Amino acid sequence: MSRLLPDVAAAPFVDGLAVQLHLLRTGLGDAVNVFTRIPDGLRELVPAVVIERTAGGSTHPEFASSFGMTYQVWHTSDDLAYELSRQVATVIWTAQRRQTATPAGHIAGWSEISGFHPVPDEGLPEFGRYVAVLDLLIRNPS
Repeated sequence: MSRLLPDVAAAPFVDGLAVQLHLLRTGLGDAVNVFTRIPDGLRELVPAVVIERTAGGSTHPEFASSFGMTYQVWHTSDDLAYELSRQVATVIWTAQRRQTATPAGHIAGWSEISGFHPVPDEGLPEFGRYVAVLDLLIRNPS
């Protein structure tokens, strides 16, 4: 008996990473690289932001899902990394407050688990790095 598998591309699940990538790339501009994993050659890509889903889930993923997110920012100095971390937080917070729509959905809720704080990167000691953990509720487009 043959079993048909669902079309993953047509699945109704919330694409929270796409929402955040759109917001951050638009809000930070071309001078900052934004990734969903730490890329090879990061040293040449600074200033950089890496966002990763580290927790979250939903009982109704066709409507909304919780995204426990870790944000890491690197810049050429500790002061510039701090400023970039504030810009990242401002982009995400403002998008939630304004319910800014993206093609993949919008941020409906925000909770700061651990605000941006300095975390030296032993592999890149010449750069400043700040890290935060946020919990976001992201909704599919209406």
